[in-house]
Amino acid sequence: MYFFCLCFAHLFFYLLLFSFHFVAKIKVGVSVGAASTQREEEEERGKNNEAGVVSLVWHLSMLQRSFLRGMWLGGTAFIAALGHDTRPSTGKYINVLPPTDIAKSIAAGAMPPEANVAAARPVPGMYYGRWNRALRSEVYDELLKLPLRYKLHDFSKICPPPSSSSSLSSPQQPYRKVGVIGRESAVGYNPPLGPADPLDTIPFFVHRNSNGFLPGKVYSMNARNLMPAFFLRIQQVEGDVFRFEEELLKIFPTKKIFVRSHSVYVYNVGMDGRMILHHWLLGLGF
Repeated sequence: MYFFCLCFAHLFFYLLLFSFHFVAKIKVGVSVGAASTQREEEEERGKNNEAGVVSLVWHLSMLQRSFLRGMWLGGTAFIAALGHDTRPSTGKYINVLPPTDIAKSIAAGAMPPEANVAAARPVPGMYYGRWNRALRSEVYDELLKLPLRYKLHDFSKICPPPSSSSSLSSPQQPYRKVGVIGRESAVGYNPPLGPADPLDTIPFFVHRNSNGFLPGKVYSMNARNLMPAFFLRIQQVEGDVFRFEEELLKIFPTKKIFVRSHSVYVYNVGMDGRMILHHWLLGLGF
């Protein structure tokens, strides 16, 4: 409303300035014969022009000041203020669900204050990572329940119990369901165990890289847009890749799996899928 009033004031000022200019032109045309009168009219016209320019500059500066003042006081109709939108969003969107502002919903009482998603704290524990090879016994138990074709090693064989000296100095006493690989090794990982059943040949072989890491990298489907949808790429699989895919279909029955000549892709799988894959590969003896 303030903006429209300002526009109307500008329009009225320009009409007034144009009428002054038109009246001055008529006066100059009537008094052609008198040189002294013409000189007076020119002086008056110059004064009017100067006054118009000064008034125009003042109006523009006031427009800038009022715009900056509106921004400082919390935003205008065109540029939103920083922070949460305190005004209700009813009527902004037609046939579209309004945006869920968690802070505004908590402030309005529509959501309990514990529902702040941004305040979700991580559960303390040991997690399987690139430099922290902590296997979980409950994940391995779920793998043992699946109808997998090839036998898996025992969990205690994959994660041998630490020696007495390291167990006394180990700060990870409360995590009893977690076994850490390579704690006793000088290079940080144990050598592959080989197949659990020496008479049953596994038709594929999964190679580690030179650092002892198993394959399996998680990529975003569109990393340029920071898309939170991921896929797992498994390289370094040699032999019958389709038998490898059959086992993956038993482990990830709801995921899309694609086999290429260089790698196997498992879509809609994140870091937890990579952890499950490594549990299975270590259980196979790779």
